[in-house]
Amino acid sequence: VTARIGEANWSGSVALDRATRPRPALSGDLTVDAVDASLFPRLVFSQSADAPQLLAGLDGSLDLTAHRLEMGQGGAAEDFMAKLVLRDGDMTIDDFAVNWMGGTFAGNLSLARTSAAQLVNGQVQLQSVDAKSAATFLGFADNLDGRVSGSIDFESAGAGGEDLVAGMTGSGAATIDKGVLSGIHDGSLAPVLVRADGLPDEKSAQGLSDQEIIDAGLFDGRFAFETVTVPFTIASGVVRATNIRIGNDKLTSDAGIKIDLTNKTMEANARLSFDAGKESIVGAAPEIDIALSGPMDRPERRINPASLTTFLGMRAAERRERAFEAQKAAILERQRLMRSVRRYELKAAERERLRRAEEARKAEEARLAAEAERLANEDPDAPKEFTGVRPASAHLKGGRVIQTTPRIAPKVLEDLKQRTLQSLEN
Repeated sequence: VTARIGEANWSGSVALDRATRPRPALSGDLTVDAVDASLFPRLVFSQSADAPQLLAGLDGSLDLTAHRLEMGQGGAAEDFMAKLVLRDGDMTIDDFAVNWMGGTFAGNLSLARTSAAQLVNGQVQLQSVDAKSAATFLGFADNLDGRVSGSIDFESAGAGGEDLVAGMTGSGAATIDKGVLSGIHDGSLAPVLVRADGLPDEKSAQGLSDQEIIDAGLFDGRFAFETVTVPFTIASGVVRATNIRIGNDKLTSDAGIKIDLTNKTMEANARLSFDAGKESIVGAAPEIDIALSGPMDRPERRINPASLTTFLGMRAAERRERAFEAQKAAILERQRLMRSVRRYELKAAERERLRRAEEARKAEEARLAAEAERLANEDPDAPKEFTGVRPASAHLKGGRVIQTTPRIAPKVLEDLKQRTLQSLEN
């Protein structure tokens, strides 16, 4: 077969075996240069419940290769391969694989129709796709960077597209690697503290207002986080994920999210916990609660900084207490130094007094000795009564030199003592 259908060029081989029972069977392989992914549900689901199915009355299988697969808002995927299994109008896309959004998309998908409803179920896997592209495809704001891998099992039944979305149930898990979330500044605690430190004392206990916290740069930056896996469930078209923890050494976020796929709205709550480092305070933590609600691509944001306000108030009180203790310690240290200086001065004065007294004593002794010697030398013929000071002398005795010490007469010695005492008293 070689054909051009619309803008697509088809080629391959197809066989129809009319002898098979209970229905004729198709087999073969087809290759197309480009095809829209919406072709597959159109082959199974008619525009109305009364319209006949295009493939009704046929069984079989076809190997399909598409160089380009248009994925709507998800852009174009490349190198699509799958086995199409037909059964009386129903279709199973088995073992499909395609390169999409910088990664791979693979799995199995079953499309069926009854008289009452359309049925869809599948098991699909994503491997290392671009996080921003995936978020945009799902209808979120494009504020997430990184690589996403995950899997999902789902099923649904309904009269049409919206009913299928509203009736979807399932579960899965998504892993984000090298994630960076724009719109959250993981280092914004520092400018918040700077602003808080600039508050006057009478306002420091109240903390910063919501707008002052926002103006400090809370939402002006990026939040890089480590690899995280997020389990989720789907019930009645609503996706729920809880206990989502992402973080780095500066900031940790604990969050939960609910997404209504029918209305394309979301609700999310997150608690941002900053690492205060040396600013940590026992009994309080710098935390901010954030709530998001509204359309998935532009939800309304609200913040509740109650925990942060408590932290800032306790921090301000602790800083005042530390300042008071520092002033008190400085005063006590000055007093200690003054006492030490006074003791040193007193000891120095005492040493000086003792030194002068000793000099005076020695000077008086020298004067008295000189006076006694003068008196002894005034009259060489005077009686030999010892009344003064006999100077030291040396003489030989038994061949040895004998040194005699000076002798002072008792009267002179008494007079010396009186003079010395009088001098010391003065």
